[in-house]
Amino acid sequence: MIQAMTLKEYLLAMEGKEKDPLLMASLLEPFAMSFQSDAHHDLDVGSFLLALACDFMPGEWIDPSDVAEAAWSLGYSPAKDFLEQCFKTQGYRQSLPGILLTS
Repeated sequence: MIQAMTLKEYLLAMEGKEKDPLLMASLLEPFAMSFQSDAHHDLDVGSFLLALACDFMPGEWIDPSDVAEAAWSLGYSPAKDFLEQCFKTQGYRQSLPGILLTS
């Protein structure tokens, strides 16, 4: 598993997938991670990449939770499931809009 990479590296890794439907497995692939979820047929990877590029500069480091937060901000609910699972399994306690985390 790759824990973090720059936005530029992530965008290069996602090159050619811009027209694919939004799917957590494909969004996490550059980090050598997988997560089972349904595709979002109203959103494509290209729209997601544009939103991510608005949140981060090319040289900034991003991690899988940054990717999931960006996908969730677009209304992709499986990203919320991924974030909840990450926070539970890794012991994170963080306040994210719309997610109440309890331990």
